[in-house]
This record gives sequence, C-alpha cells and structure tokens, in this order.
Amino acid sequence: MTEARNGALGEASLLRPILRVSELLKRYGATVAVDHVSFEVAKGEVVTLLGPSGCGKSTTLRAVAGLELADGGEIELAGNMVTSARQGVFLAPEKRNVGVVFQSYAIWPHMTVGQNVGYPLRLRGVSSRERERKVAEMLAMVGLADYVQRPATKLSGGQQQRVALARALCYEPDILLLDEPLSNLDAKLRPELLEQIHTLQRQRGTAVLFVTHDQMEAMTVSHRIAVMKEGRIEQIGPPSTIYDHPATEFVQHFVGKTVSFPGVLADEGVVVEGQLLPLGAAVRRDGLPSGAAVRVTSRPEAVELGNKPDGPLSLPGIVGETIYLGDRLECQVSVGASAVRVGIDKRCARRPGDRVYLTLDAARVKVWASC
Repeated sequence: MTEARNGALGEASLLRPILRVSELLKRYGATVAVDHVSFEVAKGEVVTLLGPSGCGKSTTLRAVAGLELADGGEIELAGNMVTSARQGVFLAPEKRNVGVVFQSYAIWPHMTVGQNVGYPLRLRGVSSRERERKVAEMLAMVGLADYVQRPATKLSGGQQQRVALARALCYEPDILLLDEPLSNLDAKLRPELLEQIHTLQRQRGTAVLFVTHDQMEAMTVSHRIAVMKEGRIEQIGPPSTIYDHPATEFVQHFVGKTVSFPGVLADEGVVVEGQLLPLGAAVRRDGLPSGAAVRVTSRPEAVELGNKPDGPLSLPGIVGETIYLGDRLECQVSVGASAVRVGIDKRCARRPGDRVYLTLDAARVKVWASC
C-alpha cells in the first residue's frame, strides 16, 4: 500500500466507522480463540487481520458475519448493534448487510454464473430486470461479462473466485469480508486476483475486512494491518508503520525478513560478540538492567555489506555461501554463532570464506529482551 492511498482515505472517514468491534471474546471450551479484540473499519477502508494459523483472525471475521456467537464484547455494523453479549443481541447472518468470500469458492454447481451472482438479489426480492442489470454490471467488473450463461462447473478456480467476489458485491453490502480468498489459487493467479480486488475496492469505495496469513497480500491492499497472535492484536497501523516501526519482536519477525544477533545490554549500548555497539535511542530498556540478554534486530535491506568497517556499528563476519534468486543475490554471513542473510549487488558476488563487515543503521535497529 502506498502512503498516498493511506492519506487519501482521510482522517474524517475514520470518524465514521462502518464496522466497530469492541472487546470481542470467543471461547471454544477452555481455549480462548479471540481475546478481547477491538478495532474499527471506516467507509472505503481496507483493514487486514494478519497472523499465523490459529491466531483468531478467521474466528473474528466469522463473528462479524454472524457465523459465530460471541462470548463477550460487541459488534456494530453501519451504526447498528448486531452482536452484544452483555445486552443479549445477536442478529442472524442473513440480516447483516455483509458480503462474504471464503477460501473455498462456495459456488453452487447446479447454477449458471449469472444465477450464482444474482442469487442474493433474488433472495432480497429484487426484480428480474434489475437482477439482470446488476449481474451484468458485476460480471463486467470482474472480467466475466461473456460467462453469464456458463455452467459454474465449467470455470477455473480463478474464475470461480471472481464469481464469488461478484456475488458478494452485487447487493452493495455495508462491508466485504474476505477470508483467505486467494489461498486455493496457484501462485500465478494470486497477484492477478489480488489486483482485481484492490481495483474493485477503490472503484466502489467498499469497506473491507480482509483475513490472510500472507504478509505480501496484506501489504498490497491494506490501509491498516492488525497483526494477531494467540487471539490478541499485537499491533495495528498502516503497513509502513507495521514494517518500519514494529511494536513487538513477533510483529517484526512475522512481517518481513529480519537479521538478528544475540547481545548483552550495556550502559552505552549493546555488546554483540564482544563488540560494543553504541546504539543510543535504538535501545529499549523496558526496565532491563545492564547485563540483561537481548536481541539486536534489523531489516536486511538496512544492513550494508562491505570489505572494511564503516563506523562503530560494523560487525566482522565470514561469508558462508551466496544464494542466487534470479533478480538478486543473497549472501549468508556468519557473525560469531549467528548466521544472517543480506542482499548484495549481483555484480559483487562473494565467495565462501571471504571476510566482510556488516554495518547496521542505528535508525533501523531494534533491541528486544530475550525470552
């Protein structure tokens, strides 16, 4: 996501949330799947719940859709309370004006493409003429205008997911809920359909709650990302904030690549492999005393690899191997007992055993307490 798109949303729209989730709690027996989660989605905004399997992101989305009964908290849609454990409110899924697209296409095989897309309109009593108009409009938007009479079983996986998207948008829902919509598609189709989702969302200004475990999907389409772990939101913010200013070590490691070195906290900075790194403001003490075990981390692109030290934040290392990745090279470097990988210029290949220096950027370094 670009900063321009983030800014274009505007602070004003954030004052009028289409979706408000407050202290949502969901248990399965003794297991807490969603642990007092709170967030909002504004009109025209894409908010992504990002995290590993089992972190509670899909359960949160299903609670918004009305497919899960919450054990605590509240959910408001377009200003209306649809779930409140305290007040005993629970609005049935079919009465919530939401569109849902799951990872399984959920296309009805006995219907044509047009009938699949128009079915929600039929349930809502929309006239056949208006249904035909809306179906034609939505199929044109997803690039399937010529498939209206095609049997649903004659479509590819990517086409079926487009039909599911058109069906979810055809009745103009208050919010579109996307639960891992690309996970069943092959690697070549995913970027194409992701771009189509992005384009449709911009054209229609639809609020979107997107669930994925794929960080690149989240970074591509989101205005804000909520990184989840064990039922809780670790951090929520624009993609640039999540990537460049992670609030926890989990967020840093889950979103993007990280280089990491064990160290020991000192009054003047951190000692790594016997060398003092005067990191200054980069050190988050959090009440830790000198001598505490910590981890020094950075994004790989913020680490420079050279033949000689370049200031006090340069660590000596030995090249293990160079890995060819087509558009770039990555060099594995051992710094003491730590092995890290950093990108290098394809014209400057290194050989195993070469002595090099890794220079850190103090502004991009994070220091975390070791667990």
